[in-house]
This record gives sequence, structure tokens and C-alpha cells, in this order.
Amino acid sequence: MRLEPSDLHLALEYAFLCFEARDNAPARKAEARRIFARVRDSAVSKDDAVSIATASQAFGNIDIPLAAGIARWQHVLATSPPTFSALYELAQLAEQRDELDLAATSYKAAFQVQPERKSVLLELARVEKARTNPEGMIAALLAASRGGETRAAELAREQLPPDRYPYVYEFRKAIELDPGNDALHRELAYLLLAMSEKEPASRGEAVREFKGIVDTSPSDYIAAAQLGLLYIAANQD
Repeated sequence: MRLEPSDLHLALEYAFLCFEARDNAPARKAEARRIFARVRDSAVSKDDAVSIATASQAFGNIDIPLAAGIARWQHVLATSPPTFSALYELAQLAEQRDELDLAATSYKAAFQVQPERKSVLLELARVEKARTNPEGMIAALLAASRGGETRAAELAREQLPPDRYPYVYEFRKAIELDPGNDALHRELAYLLLAMSEKEPASRGEAVREFKGIVDTSPSDYIAAAQLGLLYIAANQD
């Protein structure tokens, strides 16, 4: 389709394949909808009239139920306490309709309801990428890659930049997204501690991170021991 963008029949074939695809289904369905819209809006000629009519019908078959579904779940969320299923369904439908801001907001809200569902962060990362928000994408992938679901962590690591270690600000953004992720806090604390050898100011930040871990997870004896060593080094009781 990239080689022959004017071939409407080829575009339709690809759009139907995207719509039926199971991998990254919301993003694939969104791509199918965009292609149907492009074909529908193409210049009419004797040869492509059938393709345009097919695309127009296919677009309506996709878009009308999506719009109705979004309105329905928005009404549910406006009239009752938010649940994971309602927020997640809204996010999926919004992503398929290219309402990316709504999709991102809904995925984040769904994750906040059930933060153990790290796989939701993979979907958020996909939407952030589509929104051309690389910082948001990295934050979601980094949070998913540390702790929680094993498969989600593997998939997230595969998508993180392979040629460098995450930066401190990326850890902080991931923690904003997933504040209860002890693995993120711990790794950031050790990163700051390593940096303190050249940047002494980082030691105080490392102490705060280790203290936060100990306050929220008193049974984390490794973090507690490290915090104690830092206090001893600073001549603190």
C-alpha cells in the first residue's frame, strides 16, 4: 500500500485485514477506520466508484457503533462510580476512533483503579506513541517493565530504548504514573546513589527514595539496611 497509495482496492484489502487483526487490536481497528475514510474521500472516477462505496459503508459500520459505545460508557461513568471495566472499555473504543486524548486519560484512570494490571500500561504506551508523546510512552513502558505481570514486563522491556539506561526524570515520570511500584522506587534510589559518587547532591535524593521505600514497605530489609548505612555515613542517628 505504501508503494501504490492510489490503489484503492489494495487499500481496502489491507483495511479489512487490519480490522480483523488480533494483535494490538484497538490500534489496528483505528488504522482500518482511517483507511476506509481515506478511500471514501478519494476523488470519484468510473473505476473506483465501487471501492469508494464499499469504504463508505465500512466506515459507517465501524464509526457509528464506536460513537454510540463511547457515549454509552461516558454516560455510565458520569452517573455511577468509576470501575475498571467501564474505564477500560471507554479507552479501547476511544483509541479505535482516534480520540487519543480520551483514550490516554481513560487508560490512566483504569490503571489507577487496578494498578496490578500492568498490561494496561502497554496499551497506554501505544496511545502515547500515537499522540507523539515519547515521554509519556517511556514512562508507561518503564513502569510496566518493573514489577508486576511477567509477560507485560517482557513486552515493555522489548519496546524500551535498547541502547541506553533510563534517565532519572524518566523514572520520576514512571513513578508519577505508578506510585505504588516499589521496584521503580528501589531502582531509582540505587541509580541516585551511584550518581552521588560524582554528584554529591544526588545522595540526599537517594536517602529520600530509600526512606520512602522503608516507610511504605517496612519489610524491605535491604532498603532499610541501605538507608541505615547512608545515615551512618552522614553521622545521623
